[in-house]
Amino acid sequence: QRPKSELKDEDYAAFYQHLTHDWQPALARTHFTVEGVQLFTGLLYVPTRPPFDLFAPDQQHGIRLYVKRVFIMDDCKELLPRWLRFVRGIVDSDDLPLNVSRELLQDSTTARAIRKQVSKKCLDLLESIAADRAEDYITLWENYGIVLKEGLHLAPEYTERMSKLVRFRTSHADHTWTSLSEYVERMPESQDSIYYVIGESEAALSHSPHLEALREKGCEILYMVDAIDEWAVGGIQTFEDKPLVSAMKADLDLGDDDKAEGDDEAKAETPVTLDELIKRMEIVLSDQVKEVRISKRLTSSPACLVIPEGGMHAHVERLVRR
Repeated sequence: QRPKSELKDEDYAAFYQHLTHDWQPALARTHFTVEGVQLFTGLLYVPTRPPFDLFAPDQQHGIRLYVKRVFIMDDCKELLPRWLRFVRGIVDSDDLPLNVSRELLQDSTTARAIRKQVSKKCLDLLESIAADRAEDYITLWENYGIVLKEGLHLAPEYTERMSKLVRFRTSHADHTWTSLSEYVERMPESQDSIYYVIGESEAALSHSPHLEALREKGCEILYMVDAIDEWAVGGIQTFEDKPLVSAMKADLDLGDDDKAEGDDEAKAETPVTLDELIKRMEIVLSDQVKEVRISKRLTSSPACLVIPEGGMHAHVERLVRR
């Protein structure tokens, strides 16, 4: 409750240790007061290292809640969305009743308003780190990136802001993180889509036959290796008017000079000498593939499996089957 002008970094660090019992200093913090329809003060921290139970289904997450300086509860998850569950901190509200319970918080318009403001303040903090402390943001992303991606699926109202915060490895440079903004800046003028592939590892994706034609055209490809990516990328869909397109989809359009694979004209160009081979392959693989096609996307590989419209990527399908 003290003014920020009266506080030093040592004060914030001591309070963080008292609040979390974490021996490492916090990576970042934000201290704010919201006035207007609701009146509350908040102090939020981003820990340097993630908790051991970050991905545990029964993890207790949330921030500490006070009402008019009276302690109410620890881990108040009603004030913090699950995709920000790594954030630690405290909120002191002047509007909630002193006898508030978790049941009342679930139906409280005041609690929902605080949750919305807390989410915005967290995004403000993340954006400031990404803009001013690039190395610290990479550390943050490596620790919490998978959790933040959940927000693309669970919180569509923040998609525009979240899409600027996500980072991916790409075919442009090994072992470096790239934002979608940086990707778009590097795009050739002839490229009108953002391409990505989904798989189990960066090493496997870098040798994927799906990338051969795109690489020849000078296109950069995003590598997505987290289980959440299939749903996260569905939350973005477009970035700066550029659609996100899977390089593994069956009807991939390779440019103005190439027809989308699978159209009637492309089928009509199939060499007669391969008709019998294709028919034979469709018979032999009838219980494993939907169709066998001549492809324009391959330059050195003999074949590749593509994703039909509405289908899952193979890596995600394997995860679901486990």
